Amino acid sequence: MNKYRSWEDVPDNLKTKTALGRAGLRPAPGQQPTAVKTSNYYKTPDYDLYDVGQAVPKRKMTPKQQEALAKAQAASEAARTCQGCGFVEELGRPYRGKWYVRNGHCPSCREAIHEAVWREGAREDAAAWARSLIDAGDFIIMDTETTDLDGEVIELAIIDPSGATLFNRRFNPISPVSPGATAVNGLTNDMLASERPFPEMYKELASILAGASVVVIYNAGFDDGRLWHTCDLHGLLPIEYKSACAMEEYAAFVGERRGDGFRWQPLPGGDHTALGDCLATLDLIRHMAQAQVEPTAVSGAGNLTAVSKG
Repeated sequence: MNKYRSWEDVPDNLKTKTALGRAGLRPAPGQQPTAVKTSNYYKTPDYDLYDVGQAVPKRKMTPKQQEALAKAQAASEAARTCQGCGFVEELGRPYRGKWYVRNGHCPSCREAIHEAVWREGAREDAAAWARSLIDAGDFIIMDTETTDLDGEVIELAIIDPSGATLFNRRFNPISPVSPGATAVNGLTNDMLASERPFPEMYKELASILAGASVVVIYNAGFDDGRLWHTCDLHGLLPIEYKSACAMEEYAAFVGERRGDGFRWQPLPGGDHTALGDCLATLDLIRHMAQAQVEPTAVSGAGNLTAVSKG
């Protein structure tokens, strides 16, 4: 029996059963293959080749057979069609790199679903965090302005859950205010020259912070660090309190990916005054607490998003 290693070497009169079928033919009763096309893949059988001259016409299907075939083909296509983007999985043998539709979705849409569900869960967790604060009602909000990114505190404000001001002071710093800081918060050395130094307000501030169940801060890592630095700069013990970062919760609430986490967002409505940013943080907490997250929905060509209200 002849063996061919390449399809280009196979004579035109030799066909596989599949090729015969496309031509409306089939092997005659008792007809044996006259050659084979060897397979180039491990564990894949060779292809039997039949002489077209010995083949006979395929039997015509009855109407019932045609109907059954049409249903089977439709069911096969439906099972191979992605419900998200409409991609249709190819028929044929498995091969490396082939995309498969599983549970109604292609790999890309399955990944998008996983992503959307993950972001939806993070958003709901952030909203639940805000609701827990509002329900407990025992938190305070703090914000600071500083002489520089690594400088000392020159303005500090604290409000309660109703928005009432508990503390709002400016301080005469040891170090000068940098031009960059002034450009952001508008505070200058001349404006602060007549203010009281931080140590004179230390006890009042420590009493408020230490008495709170939790101190909510937008970018807690920064404000906590600058307050600790200010106490150390003036030879005072660090004020101990429990803080929570509203910026990290809001980043999860927005859901804009950055690496394995979420991209930090600017404080909506903040005006770069300590009191103004406290009030903006309170508004943000209230907004997050009122949000309702609906189940993940599929829209467009595989673009899966978490739809929200509020």
